[in-house]
Amino acid sequence: STVPLTDPAINSMVPNCVGTVHGINVSASAVGPAACGSSSLSYSWTGPNSFSATTANITVADNVASIGSYTVTITDGFGCETDNSLTLDSSNCFTAPVPVSLVSFDGIRVKQVNKLFWTTATEINNSHFEVQRKIGNGTFEFLGRVDTKAPGGNSTGILNYTFNDYDMHQPGVDVFYMLKQVDFDNTVEFFGPVRISTDEVNEVTVYPNPANNVVNVAGLSNEFTYKVTVSDMLGKSIINSEIDAQNAKVDVSTLGNGVYNVLVTDENGIQSSTKVVISH
Repeated sequence: STVPLTDPAINSMVPNCVGTVHGINVSASAVGPAACGSSSLSYSWTGPNSFSATTANITVADNVASIGSYTVTITDGFGCETDNSLTLDSSNCFTAPVPVSLVSFDGIRVKQVNKLFWTTATEINNSHFEVQRKIGNGTFEFLGRVDTKAPGGNSTGILNYTFNDYDMHQPGVDVFYMLKQVDFDNTVEFFGPVRISTDEVNEVTVYPNPANNVVNVAGLSNEFTYKVTVSDMLGKSIINSEIDAQNAKVDVSTLGNGVYNVLVTDENGIQSSTKVVISH
């Protein structure tokens, strides 16, 4: 006579949830003697979103798509089989991923124009950004929309955005800007505020920061040409170039990843220095 194979034991990492850094490890094993007298066992897993596997041990991804019921069927060498199920539940410990990881959000006034620029490191399900503006002690109002650059709203690389406000000509006013990030499911997140004064005499600013292959220099006067020196943190000069307000870009594609000092000097010897992060 044969002894039937008992239900397989399914063991999972505790807690039973998604959202851990390395995913959830799940394993199955037969806890009774093999049915029909065979000790040769095969495994077949099924789960959410057409998940399937044929190993005893599986690892499921650490995102909300992994939530659901996983069933393993164990079959012995003679075709006798049994199964068991495990549900990964998000109710107690799952934390949804942040839709957008913002590296920086900043602004500067250049020639009667308030320039905003921001950089994202990752984007998940991102539809677009909305720029909101508040003048003085007023209330924030919608100013404009910037669509995501991420294909399908998802990206794990550096993306740079800019927005220009051409309508602020009133002197002596503090202007505040908020950035509203909107998912495809209309979930929103706010960043800011950034303050720009219409009376500010701006120092030179570089953007984006972090930068990839090109650094833009803002706040230049039409009256001068400028010398730009990019140095490493030991003070070694690596890039020397000349720019003006019409051609205010510096090629940094040859720099390795890291932090660098950017020194801008006008024709009168007045200098402005700032740091920039290079991330290829």
